[in-house]
Amino acid sequence: MVTYMDTKLLWLTALAVTMCAVSFTSGMSLYGMCLTTCTKCSNEFGSRFNEGMCQEVCGETNGKSIESSCETGFDVDKRSKETVHICRKYCVSCVLRYGHSYSGEKCANLCMDTEGMSIDADCMNMDFWNLNVRRRST
Repeated sequence: MVTYMDTKLLWLTALAVTMCAVSFTSGMSLYGMCLTTCTKCSNEFGSRFNEGMCQEVCGETNGKSIESSCETGFDVDKRSKETVHICRKYCVSCVLRYGHSYSGEKCANLCMDTEGMSIDADCMNMDFWNLNVRRRST
């Protein structure tokens, strides 16, 4: 004979197992999205971007570093780290805003070459625009 307590315990166990499964799969998908972002950043920023280092950070944070993935993949000289980091951050925001119309690789290369002095805060430097790529209007 099944009692009320047995039924209640069964439902609570099923609920706990379901919550654990959902938590596990969402963590895995976050990790997968982080790895995908590393690949996209590598394609966008070229040889100056270290995809392996980005993937390591994804693994260490279980994918929670996805927002800063494009920033974590750059090897930067320690003496110019802060200004180059700020410059690259603007490059990343321009790429996120305008996609392939804005060349993140050119922007990042200039950040590295000028030790962060080439900040394009408004995404208006025409040297970084890929004029042959049409932007989609939203």
